[in-house]
Amino acid sequence: MMVDEAGVGLVPEQQFYAGMIMMFSGDTVPAGWALCNGETPTGMTNATPDLRERFVLGGSGNEVGQSGGAAVNGSSGNKSYSVLSNSISAGAINVNTQDHRLTVNQIPSHSHNSKYTWNTTGNAGGYTSITVGNDQSPGVRNLLNSAGGGQGHKHSATATQGTHRHTITTLPSYYILAFIIKL
Repeated sequence: MMVDEAGVGLVPEQQFYAGMIMMFSGDTVPAGWALCNGETPTGMTNATPDLRERFVLGGSGNEVGQSGGAAVNGSSGNKSYSVLSNSISAGAINVNTQDHRLTVNQIPSHSHNSKYTWNTTGNAGGYTSITVGNDQSPGVRNLLNSAGGGQGHKHSATATQGTHRHTITTLPSYYILAFIIKL
């Protein structure tokens, strides 16, 4: 801290120590600081950490200086970070329909006609005559036959789905700042 005729102030050299990293917004890095871009500043022997396109996590001890994961992609106004899921199979998909019996109204309009010829005058060569309804006259008549047993039925179907993956984009709203390190 510094006290003089101008008032109380901080002495930057006493507040910031070599290796301290701060967020910075500006075009020109202040003297005594370097951009954290993975390059070695003039007069230094070690490169700065490359913090571009990365989220910073707090750590302790031997974790400091470690990195992992993938960098954020894209230009300044269009950043993205995608995660690809593991390949999984949904397995067999079984589908069963329930019993359903059609009513007469649900069956498409159709008929089953049979033509019968008969004679109402008794036996002819061992054959018995056929009488339809109240009409006793000989001739050709149509007879409507029933079709189907009226029983419900169901169908089973099996389908399989192949393995697949999903790409999930996970990036919160952001504001871009630079990281600078005290030399």
